Amino acid sequence: MLTRYFERPGGGILVGLLTLFCFLCFSLNAILCRFALMTYGMEPLRYVAVRCFSGAAMLLALWAAARLRREGPLRLWRSLMAQSSWRCALFLFCYMLFFACGYVNMPSATGTLVQNSAIQVSMIGWGVICGLRPGKWQLAGLGLALAGLALLLVPGLSSPPLWNALLIALAGLSWGGYTMAGRGVTEPALATAGNFLRACLPSALVLLCSLLQEAPARTGTENQALLFAIASGAGTSALGYTAWYAVQPRLSVVAASISQLSVPPITAALGFMLLGEVISLRLVISGLIILAGIWLTLRAPARRAPA
Repeated sequence: MLTRYFERPGGGILVGLLTLFCFLCFSLNAILCRFALMTYGMEPLRYVAVRCFSGAAMLLALWAAARLRREGPLRLWRSLMAQSSWRCALFLFCYMLFFACGYVNMPSATGTLVQNSAIQVSMIGWGVICGLRPGKWQLAGLGLALAGLALLLVPGLSSPPLWNALLIALAGLSWGGYTMAGRGVTEPALATAGNFLRACLPSALVLLCSLLQEAPARTGTENQALLFAIASGAGTSALGYTAWYAVQPRLSVVAASISQLSVPPITAALGFMLLGEVISLRLVISGLIILAGIWLTLRAPARRAPA
């Protein structure tokens, strides 16, 4: 729906604005998740299911309004399935699952920094698989980023829980896989809708597990938590991911990766303003080291490996 406007005059500005919109959505996902899980005590598996179901419902409603009368339900369904894939859907589901479980006990800014580091590792790894040989400056940058991450996670009063950090890192790796697996789709909005619909199947399974556990909300009310989960699914996830799938094929792998360095500072600012989270000195120092390392890795030219 958006791609036809990219070729018109001013299309580059539209790509830039949509990219900023995507990063704001990515940051708000962490904030909304923290509100639902920590402020209102929603169970993580239920959050995953509500987020996925509401995202799928929003996207399906948008496509039904746009195409259903012209194409009919059967043809629309075939288009959704043709553009999406189970591989992308599983990456999407794993991202949402690890994301929610990790944020049960993780500040939003710290979690976003860990997740962003994992995203960069996955996308740099994709470049290596595709035949790009890391140079000495890229290796030095990657080592610097890993050192910053180690500084953030080393045991101490202000270090995040290691288990939660590992879950957030897995969420980042899953998001990197979802991003790279979707670079070849011809209709990004249809692909996003289809992936959300496919991801509803594993989401229904985790919802069933949650209901069998009969885990009560820890604090607050379930209805208020549901609003934040729906806002994340139908709003920042459905619309944000559709926009990201539309703009990221127009960015190089390097540009798509390095541009996401804006997400941790945006999340830190939102977490400070909306959640009252403390920005520790360790977070600032390790964050600067990680971002400097990733920037160095992505700025240094990579050589293609000989055949």
